Amino acid sequence: MAAMDDERAYLTALADKPVSSRLWGYLRLTGPGYMQSAMTLGGGSIAACVTFGALMGYELLWVQPIAMILGYFVLAAIAKQVCHTGEKPYTSFWNRLHPSLAILWGMSALISTLIWHFPQYALTANGVTSLAQGVGVDLTGTWGSVLVGAVLLGAAIGVTSLYHSGSRGVKYFERTTQFMVWTIVFAFALVAIVTGIDGTRFLRGLFGIDFIQRLMTGDVPASAVVPIVGGMGAALGINMVFLYPYSIINKKWGKEHKELAYFDLLSGMVIPFMLATGFMIMAVANTVGPEPGAVGEALRDVRAVVPVLGPTFGSVLGGEDAGNAVALLLIGLGMMAIGFTSIITQMLACGFIGCEMFGYSHEGKAKWWFSLMPAIGVYGVMYGGFPWQAAITASSLNIVFLPVATLCFLTLLLRASFMGDATPTGGVRIGWTVMLLTSVVVMSCAAFFGLRSNINTLINHLNTETEEVEVIEDPVEVEAGDAIEELLESDAASLPMGTFAHRAMATEFAITLYGPRAESTNYEQRQIADEVFAAIDDLEQRISSWIPSSHISRVNREGHLGPVPVSRDVIVLLEAAQSYHASTGGAFDVTVGPLMELYGFYAKEGNEPDPTEVAAVLERVGMQKVTVDSSAGTVSLAVEGMRIDFGGIGKGYALDVAADVLRGHGVTSAYLSGGTSSIVAIGTPPDRDYWTVRVRNPYNEEEVLETIPLVDQSFSASGCYGPMLEVDGKAICNILDPQTGQPLTGVLSTAAIAPRGMESDALGTAFLVMGRDRIEAYCRAHPHVAAVYVRETAGGDPVAERINLARERDTT
Repeated sequence: MAAMDDERAYLTALADKPVSSRLWGYLRLTGPGYMQSAMTLGGGSIAACVTFGALMGYELLWVQPIAMILGYFVLAAIAKQVCHTGEKPYTSFWNRLHPSLAILWGMSALISTLIWHFPQYALTANGVTSLAQGVGVDLTGTWGSVLVGAVLLGAAIGVTSLYHSGSRGVKYFERTTQFMVWTIVFAFALVAIVTGIDGTRFLRGLFGIDFIQRLMTGDVPASAVVPIVGGMGAALGINMVFLYPYSIINKKWGKEHKELAYFDLLSGMVIPFMLATGFMIMAVANTVGPEPGAVGEALRDVRAVVPVLGPTFGSVLGGEDAGNAVALLLIGLGMMAIGFTSIITQMLACGFIGCEMFGYSHEGKAKWWFSLMPAIGVYGVMYGGFPWQAAITASSLNIVFLPVATLCFLTLLLRASFMGDATPTGGVRIGWTVMLLTSVVVMSCAAFFGLRSNINTLINHLNTETEEVEVIEDPVEVEAGDAIEELLESDAASLPMGTFAHRAMATEFAITLYGPRAESTNYEQRQIADEVFAAIDDLEQRISSWIPSSHISRVNREGHLGPVPVSRDVIVLLEAAQSYHASTGGAFDVTVGPLMELYGFYAKEGNEPDPTEVAAVLERVGMQKVTVDSSAGTVSLAVEGMRIDFGGIGKGYALDVAADVLRGHGVTSAYLSGGTSSIVAIGTPPDRDYWTVRVRNPYNEEEVLETIPLVDQSFSASGCYGPMLEVDGKAICNILDPQTGQPLTGVLSTAAIAPRGMESDALGTAFLVMGRDRIEAYCRAHPHVAAVYVRETAGGDPVAERINLARERDTT
């Protein structure tokens, strides 16, 4: 008590000194703010920040600062109330508002704390494992996880006991927490600085300039909604709002401590949090993030930056192995510090919550036992990787309770019967009201969008069938059916394989994947598959000419009036289309939409126009009439009535996007198909040298004309056979020559093999127009491309000819 009296006298004396002297004096008394920082820098924040950096680079740097500033005012209002009244908030809710509000607050804080403990242990265990790997110690596997879990639980109990051991213990605990928080900042700051901070992108991202532009053009990817909401929810969790006032009460802070509390929150929570999250986002953006203006793929594990970061450190340390070791140590240290400090603060929060809800004294053993309730979360160490999406989703749901709690604190703050002479008046009252209501509005809007997105994801998950890919019926078939059957009959059947299907872009997309780890579960693979399909759905919303709100539809409507802002995906596709148009001598052209419409392919009603109609429509066809400004992110059209359609390239690009998502999750063996004509293969099956694609006889599907091996390649086929539109009893091919405007005749099918799906998709169509000799010339000029040309012999039998593709593949 004497020490507290001395502290109050010290603060009273400080109040008359200049601001600089007061702030310097406050530094030696900070504490609760760092506890809030330790809690908010938990799994939800790291999951959100890593996702921000991998998905949109620097563009979402604004999210965490805004959330933290709003959270600062909420906690500052709580500090003002507690310091002036000394009343426990749970008691205030119960007696001065309504018991149901107190129970709702307590239960939501308790449940979220218990649930959150599992991912915190998973994150911390991953950090410890990475640290150990950095010094050459392998802690993977079941027994390694058991050892890590036991050590972490023992350490957590030991550190928590400091807080319960008295004022000296509290002091040691707070110093330990401060050290861990600044360790987090240091680890990610070093990574961001070493990889190079882009000042311009930093300022644009911090002020949300690029994001606002995306918002105005409707270019915000749907996959970013839940991470943004989750990041805001993680910055100020419902259990943080519970822990903070009781940490102030536990330190016996009173009226003299009000200004100290404001400074403590700023120096101990706001500044470290903004630094840590900002550096974290930039570190990921610099290593695995997309190019400026582009949209990347959500990263499942922050350790994926190590292969990129390793060479950077290796150039300084004299070897890539040393660089990888340092990268592992830094990333591991950051993850361990984040997870462990969050474990400790959540244990303390659970102690306070339990005592308040069940009416126990904070001075007895009850608080200690309640603090141990979340210890069940230690089972999270058995999870093979940090449950990224679960952490983000939990944070996005957690934000739902915050507007209610904030309104309750605002009500208490403005109630004179509660605050007495400390009740805000005049401009101060207006200021508090505006800031807290702003927090309520922002958090309510975030909660709405987060709930809507989560509900849509759940509905899509329930509606998406999980099944093995059926045998493809198309006469020219690209399939993995036989290869899969052979694998299932071999020893590789013990390896986890998942095959999932999803309809998008008017076709059936399917993926078959192994891993990414031997212990992967079907649930993990389902999560990865959902992320793949979400990426394809997002892409379709931007590039489909059949969706009126898409960027390419807007170009088709308004492009002749001037440059139209579009997403990076549209720029990439059009620049690629221009390149393939040039390299194929005009055989590939994404502007043939008016011709397709003229012949009735869109309406599925055959029409044979006369030459004058074709000539008139050809005035609205041609890649030379499309202007792409990559730096400005715009597209314009030379004449009115043009129609860009990515039907000949978009599906292959979608498979590339899907493959990149899988690789981001560490998948090294997968087979992706888009309908019956496009394939992207990642790696090889577990016990084979290659994936198999079969080209079948167009007239007899039982006959295989060619078997094509694929290893990290794509395959796309196109043909004039099967169901086609008829005009006056004559079938017409749905592939048109962009230069003559006429349907193709005298050709059966072609296929292209290339490293990327976008390239093989475009060339598969172009080759059909080009003919045998031009295909061979193209492959000679582009050795990485191969082809299959299916033609009829003099006797009318189909035969498949390989071009630039050896009969026996060297798979070494």
